[in-house]
Amino acid sequence: MTQTIQKTYALDKMARSRSPNREIPGALIGNSQVCDWSICQGMGSQDSPVQNHMLHHKGTAITLKLLGCYSPFNLSSVHENYPRKTLTLRLPKELDVPLERMEKEIVALVSKRSHEFFLNNMSPEQVKENYKPISVKKPRDDGGFYPRQLRVKCNHGGVHPTRYWSNQKTRIDKPETLADTTLNLNVQLGSLWISEDGPWGLCATVSDIQLAEDDSTECPFN
Repeated sequence: MTQTIQKTYALDKMARSRSPNREIPGALIGNSQVCDWSICQGMGSQDSPVQNHMLHHKGTAITLKLLGCYSPFNLSSVHENYPRKTLTLRLPKELDVPLERMEKEIVALVSKRSHEFFLNNMSPEQVKENYKPISVKKPRDDGGFYPRQLRVKCNHGGVHPTRYWSNQKTRIDKPETLADTTLNLNVQLGSLWISEDGPWGLCATVSDIQLAEDDSTECPFN
């Protein structure tokens, strides 16, 4: 059986230059650069207007290691029993600029090969306009900005369901809720979804979630 090897992507290059003894919330590890990523030939039905193009770096999966992310809400989906659910995260400030830069580099990578993905050979401006980002940073009324938010998917069925871990690094069942919790996550950038008429984006799926906070409560009668 072929062993799957995952490669983590260093969004925050500055984090690698700091002391290795200091854990930086939100820092990612690895040395993969977006410009070196490979985009495979599209997969899907010939009748489907949307194709999935697998992403990899030298044959290995691309995984983001996200530390210290805040989940304000529980998992959600259009249909309650649907096994693939959306998780919205507020990112620590260390990931704000690096994640924005990563998405810009992905847009640039697709722009160079737009003739392979779209019916019409789009300009870089058109490719950028049609991109559906996985992260957003919304302005506040006072002129500032809210923390950058990232939307990812979690699978609770199928061959590769999302795994959950305690802060003691032991496997646990899926918590009843992820609302108002701080999490560490491994997020796989498995593929690009691309519509022949324009819209496109990243498929970002969580493989592992660790509860970063100690959820144990001491009995008041001890």
